[in-house]
This record gives sequence, structure tokens and C-alpha cells, in this order.
Amino acid sequence: HGIALAWALGPGVLNATDDDKTGYLTWRPDIRLLDSETARRGLVNVSMQGASLAGFDDIWAQAGAARARSAESLLPRLVALWAAAKQASPAGLHLQLPAAWDCSDRHACLGRSGLGDCVCYPSREDAAIVV
Repeated sequence: HGIALAWALGPGVLNATDDDKTGYLTWRPDIRLLDSETARRGLVNVSMQGASLAGFDDIWAQAGAARARSAESLLPRLVALWAAAKQASPAGLHLQLPAAWDCSDRHACLGRSGLGDCVCYPSREDAAIVV
């Protein structure tokens, strides 16, 4: 309740060790996607509408179905779904890791969207972002 969620695919480090490397992807700090439920509930100053919401939910359902099947071929399928999610999601849902002084309230903001806007908990930044 009340905590914003963003998704990323990969080990979550900038310099993966050999143990962390999947062979399929390189994790980058500028590729996170805001969760549709976070936007749906108004937890941050970004809201999703129509096709954006349906597209994310559809890809999320496909990822759940892929996880329910064999784990043997799971990673290539999840990498493909991640690529589809990034492409289907508007730039307003893409999040970059916050850098020092990116936003006026560094404690309340998750980072900048692909549009350059600060994505923050409400009442911390003025403008609402609709995607």
C-alpha cells in the first residue's frame, strides 16, 4: 500500500560479475518501467490511460504464463517480453535512476521519466504526467 513500484530486467548492477551475467542482456540504469498498478492507484504523479494500461497488463499476463511453464526456456521468453514492454510503453513510463539534484525533492522522487519529467509521490512535484 502506498509504495511505488518500477520494474527492471537483469541483475540490477552496473558491472555484473561472471556469476551475474545471463548472456542475454546488459542491465542499464535508464531502463525501468513504472508498474501499471502504481499509476492506476495514483501513487505517483504519472497516470496511465487506455492502451498504455491494457498493453502493460497484457504483457504482464504473458510473463506470468511464461513463468508457469518450463523454466528451461524462460529467460529468452522474458527477454522478448521485456523488449515488447519497453516498446509498447510510452516514454512517460520509462524511468531513469535518479541522479543528484535531478528533481526538487530527491527524497520523494523515483527519477526522471523518458520525457525528462520528475516522477514523484503526489504533492512533491506540481505537474501530473498522463501517458
